Amino acid sequence: MKKIEKSIVSVSPTCSAQQVFLLGTFNPDGTLFLQSQAFVCYIPGPPEGNILGIVASEQLKSNILRDRTFSLNLCNVGMLSVVDSAWQGYSPEASGEKSIRYTNGTRLNVPILDASPCVEECKVVQSFYVGDTLVVISETICTHAEHKNILPYDGSEDLYNWYTRQDAQQFNPLMYSVKYYTLGESVGQLGKNNW
Repeated sequence: MKKIEKSIVSVSPTCSAQQVFLLGTFNPDGTLFLQSQAFVCYIPGPPEGNILGIVASEQLKSNILRDRTFSLNLCNVGMLSVVDSAWQGYSPEASGEKSIRYTNGTRLNVPILDASPCVEECKVVQSFYVGDTLVVISETICTHAEHKNILPYDGSEDLYNWYTRQDAQQFNPLMYSVKYYTLGESVGQLGKNNW
């Protein structure tokens, strides 16, 4: 490989393109509260979970610390208008927005957005502050995925082979790195020997 010449620059989120999620919680009065979240790190476990750094919205931080639960709603391209309005927090009831439909989680009291192709019900395992950022380590209690995009797994085949047949493009995830993007074509996969 050719060496790339580099310079020292300010820290930049452009180096961290990520899928976009809406974190779902309930306010103390039971109303829905959402916030866009792009920087989520998957933990393979066991148990499986995520690490998040939440900067904006004191209301979201308060809701998560109070209830110790939240939903992680993967956003597809069709959800861009809600995502774009929810960086600082978004309450559909307060804004008059009635098009956001959701149901309650099956294992936790968290909102599952109807429009999201994949949603995790998350329980907080640990939380702490780094400056103004609330770092949350969570365990995934239950995952809801659009059935047409997930192949059935009965345990009879090699788990790695099953993983490699899943296609993230089918979810049409919204990506963020200062701008919004869509997912490009697959260019390869992690070798089985690396698992």
